[in-house]
Amino acid sequence: MNTREMRIDLLKMGLAAKSAGAHLGGSLSLVEVMAALYGEVMRFDSANPQAENRDRLIFSKGHGVMAQYVALKQVGVLTEEELLTYKTTGSVVSAHPSIH
Repeated sequence: MNTREMRIDLLKMGLAAKSAGAHLGGSLSLVEVMAALYGEVMRFDSANPQAENRDRLIFSKGHGVMAQYVALKQVGVLTEEELLTYKTTGSVVSAHPSIH
């Protein structure tokens, strides 16, 4: 996974959020963790992200969720266009993680 690109995507998300704000520090501190989890450790199939035998991530650092979103972009689950809707009404990338 490209952690440099992940950091750039985080900054783009923060800028897109404008006055709604973004928790960049908490997310930037998790980039390597998310890259390792989604890139090497977790059983996760981007072609079938809801697979029954996948690993589940219990993510308690809610203000760091932007790092998860950029990792999901890296593996092909989310698009850049979706990332740029961060914190907008109806977006799939909300300010805090949730199960949909």
